[in-house]
Parts: sequence; C-alpha cells; structure tokens
Amino acid sequence: MKFLKIYSNKLLVSGTSSGSGATLTDGTQSFLTSVKVGDVVWSTAGTESATILSIQSNASLTMSKTVGGALAYNIYSATQYENARMIIVDKIIGFKAENASNSIDIIYAPNSSTDNIRIFTTENTILSKTEMALNAFIEEAINSVKNKPENTIEVKFPVTTTAAGSFAVRSVAPST
Repeated sequence: MKFLKIYSNKLLVSGTSSGSGATLTDGTQSFLTSVKVGDVVWSTAGTESATILSIQSNASLTMSKTVGGALAYNIYSATQYENARMIIVDKIIGFKAENASNSIDIIYAPNSSTDNIRIFTTENTILSKTEMALNAFIEEAINSVKNKPENTIEVKFPVTTTAAGSFAVRSVAPST
C-alpha cells in the first residue's frame, strides 16, 4: 500500500494591513526577517491573493497585485511546508473543485464525504487549469515511485501565479 503525504505551505505571518494598492503595511511586523520575496499574501476574507515582489522595511512590502486596503491577511511560505496529511493512493478516484470555491476535494472510493480530503488554497476561485495542474502534479508524484519500494510519496505543491491570484496550499483536512 502506498500513501501520499500532502503538505500545506507554512503559515509565516498573520496581521492586519493599513496599506493601499499593491503595498501591504503593518507596523506590528518584522517583514525583513519573517517573509521572503515569492511568498504568498492571502486576504483572510478569501477574496484575493498575491505574491511578494519586494520588502521595503520591517513594516512594508510590495505585492504582485492589489489585495485590498485595510485587511486581515496571512502570509504563506513558498519554500517551507507543514502539517502533512496522509492519503491512501489506491483509494483516490479523482479531484473535484466546487464552483466559486478556493478548495479542491480529493475523492476517495467508496465516495463518502467523510472520507474525502479537502485542499484549501489561497486562490480565490479554483480555475479548471489549476484543478488539472494539481491532478497532474499528484499523478506525476505517484507515477515517479510506482515501481519503487517507497511506501510514502511526499507532495509539496509549488507556489504559482494564476489568473485568479497566487496559489499556495493553506491547509489539507478531511472534507466535511
């Protein structure tokens, strides 16, 4: 039996911005040491996400697009991961993204909503291209060890920029 070990991008910083446009300003942070260019800023309202382009100071950074003015936000690492969830490979039968949703379900057989795993992302609305890319990424990981003795396949999704925002995995949890 083989397992997928799917990771979330590590949550680095949470706060409230007082910036405007593509600038995030938060006087309570130390951005110079806590985040990096390429990390993902996500509005916790679930409406916008962007990639960090530059860090001006401990309290200010520039993003790839406007995420909003005063907003609650989280910043996820592009290179650090945490909170892995194990999934039995043989039971996976497909992937499903709900319309206007920022999550994708990994559907198990037999299909019971309590068995399914949900991947929560920073992308506001999962596009069909993103759903297909995730599916291909997982299939490639599975195929890379199909005839090898490894029992666990680690999956760490890369941070990417899409038409709907910057993509990172916020969490992996049972579907409810």
